[in-house]
Amino acid sequence: MAKPFVRSQAFTHWLVCVFVTLLLPLAPLGIEAFAYKGHISLTSLMLAAGIYTISTGLISRDSLLASSSLVVAVVFMGMYGVVLARGGEMTYKSYFTSETYFSDVVILLAMICNALVKFKYHVIEVRPFDDFSVGKS
Repeated sequence: MAKPFVRSQAFTHWLVCVFVTLLLPLAPLGIEAFAYKGHISLTSLMLAAGIYTISTGLISRDSLLASSSLVVAVVFMGMYGVVLARGGEMTYKSYFTSETYFSDVVILLAMICNALVKFKYHVIEVRPFDDFSVGKS
């Protein structure tokens, strides 16, 4: 039988959840920045922002967060196409454009919103991180 989940473990479960579901998916951008001495291509940034928002939003149990992430992902699909049409070779450090700022802000907002939702799940409602029973009370 599984050991009962206690409130003192809730914060640890939240931190693990934030690391695994919110920070780890951004590792490819960090690896690209390391490999290219701080440079991240706009195509990578646009693609990461779109995929990050939709993946973090759709795993949420909050319908407003899920639906807004879908809309944002569709916007980034279009922006990704625009960046590709312009050549896509520009790097984040070379050219500061509205797309780079917008994608950074969207990734940060998605991370903050999801971290707050995860805080509610794991710390306030005391749900363990490994509880994957969606829809059960």
